[in-house]
Amino acid sequence: MTPVRGDYHVRGMRLAYHTWGAPTSPAVLVLHGFMDHGRAYAPAIDLLERDFFVIAPDLRGHGLSEWVGDGGYYHFYDYFFDVGALLRELEVERFSIVGHSMGGSVSTGFAALNAARVERVMLLEGMGPPFSKLEDTVTRLVQWSEALQWDRVSGDVASRRAKRRAMKDEEDAASKLRGMNPRLDPEIALRLASTFTEPAPDGGVVWCYDPLHRTPAAKPFVEEEARAYWSALTMPVLSLYGEHGWAPDRLDDRHAAVADLRTGTVRGAGHNIHHDKPATVARLIDGFIGEGVLPDLEDVTYG
Repeated sequence: MTPVRGDYHVRGMRLAYHTWGAPTSPAVLVLHGFMDHGRAYAPAIDLLERDFFVIAPDLRGHGLSEWVGDGGYYHFYDYFFDVGALLRELEVERFSIVGHSMGGSVSTGFAALNAARVERVMLLEGMGPPFSKLEDTVTRLVQWSEALQWDRVSGDVASRRAKRRAMKDEEDAASKLRGMNPRLDPEIALRLASTFTEPAPDGGVVWCYDPLHRTPAAKPFVEEEARAYWSALTMPVLSLYGEHGWAPDRLDDRHAAVADLRTGTVRGAGHNIHHDKPATVARLIDGFIGEGVLPDLEDVTYG
């Protein structure tokens, strides 16, 4: 199924989104991870058996969305407002959320702020990165300020775009994706590469994300703040990790902060569960989001 492309604006910044299905169907907001894009969920969405209105934004600076302009920077809290503005644009009042990695952190924060509107939350390795230590604040901010001086990120949008390193073609990009994730099916890798690259000015293709994202964040991931989000989640939550994924420190302790929680491990999957196991993710969305049940799947162990 081909998604429908749309744009909306937040304080003058044009942000892109993609939708599948009819707006009259139950809404599912899918949030991508760091340096990824909304259409990364397409292999799973195409396999859904139930009818949903799937909404997949390209978060600012990713995919087809605009990059921050002169003197700007990416701040995590902006994602909360951006997602809320999109739902207002589409006049969606109630919805479920699926979030991967960074998108999982956006999901839990946004769901906490809008708990009365959220039906269910499904996280794909989405319980956050390692906790930051506040005593490391000075060191972290020194690293951040030094990174902002890197040549490839210190200019305006046109300069940052021009300094991206080109790849030969989409096949080359797909090969790089498989190099980072050896479990990735070649056909899916090529499909992802086709939507996550754009032509380079002098030939070849480049990734569709702002290199400014590669700088270390100024904002720390503080345990007390994260727990405030998790403890405010009143809706059912399913937290999934890949057998070969990137589980953060004290995952069981993090899970304990969520009141209505189910957990699961996806065998044969790494960090990008929706890339490695799109059929499994589709079944999980059909079951948990669509019916409120955990489907019996050979490659998922619950609990």
